[in-house]
Amino acid sequence: MSILPNQEPGKTGKELYRRYLDGDEKAFEELVGLYERDLALFINGIVGDIHETKHLLIDTFAQLAVSGGRFEGMSALKTYLFAIGKHLALLYVKLRGRETHLSYVSNLARRLRHCAQKPQDTGAGHGVVNLLS
Repeated sequence: MSILPNQEPGKTGKELYRRYLDGDEKAFEELVGLYERDLALFINGIVGDIHETKHLLIDTFAQLAVSGGRFEGMSALKTYLFAIGKHLALLYVKLRGRETHLSYVSNLARRLRHCAQKPQDTGAGHGVVNLLS
């Protein structure tokens, strides 16, 4: 097992998570400190919004905390944690895209109704009002 320069012996992600599952709350705080910066940079690279990144970072660690030991140790804990973060970030991007599309359609419909309510002298626009009502 290699020890990173800023990592003490016995302070690997797997060990900290095991201690957390055994009831050591401080171990989870150490786990957050160990991965928080890199995970935030990773998530922000996907969503491109530092405020949403903070929310997703919290959600990622919360999901790890309540997962009840679903992490089986087949990979590094960092890999597992980043997979959770990636899933949440991509879900956010997907939902944000839908909201943006729905917002665009809603604004377009509102503008069409507004234009239709002020028909030109030619009488055009009455059909649009009926379609959108």
